[in-house]
Amino acid sequence: MDFKQHVDPEFGNCYTFNYDPKNNLSSSRAGPMYGIRVLLFVNTSDYMSTSESAGIRLAIHPATQYPFPNTFGYSAPVGFASSFGIKKVCLS
Repeated sequence: MDFKQHVDPEFGNCYTFNYDPKNNLSSSRAGPMYGIRVLLFVNTSDYMSTSESAGIRLAIHPATQYPFPNTFGYSAPVGFASSFGIKKVCLS
């Protein structure tokens, strides 16, 4: 799969999808049926004892940049279905 792992000091294990700019995966269609769909298993027993909550932190970032989930992230709790919609805006 196209995932790259790195460790964040606050969030622990982090994974970047579509990280290789030479092999960019994209979709030309809009809507929930045409984007990425991911099912994640959150092993809460592996969480650090200092964690305040359990869940997923999603950060959308360019493949060539390091992610900052604490500043630019969205949270999804354990045990619920979550959906995120994004829209690319080009500034000139």
